[in-house]
Amino acid sequence: MVYPDAITDKEIHRITGYHSRDYFRIWAAIFYNGHIDTFGEMESALTWFEEFVMFHELLYGKSISRWEDVEHKYKIDKRYLMQVFNSKLRRLLVVRQS
Repeated sequence: MVYPDAITDKEIHRITGYHSRDYFRIWAAIFYNGHIDTFGEMESALTWFEEFVMFHELLYGKSISRWEDVEHKYKIDKRYLMQVFNSKLRRLLVVRQS
């Protein structure tokens, strides 16, 4: 599990490239185009923070690049995680077009 308060800024930087959890949260707010009411929406058994970390890890391939590794890390079937990733990717494309 990846909880916002349990992960260090150094670990966030290693995984995502952002310098701190706060910078990562700002990216997540931008991702939702500033709609704070939808910010905590989850699409899986993962926390919203875990979903974003997983999405970011796969999108940019900084720390994980294979579905087998994601499945092992989050202990959820990779087909389910692919659905979460695809949903986040669709949302990102909508935000970029707006």
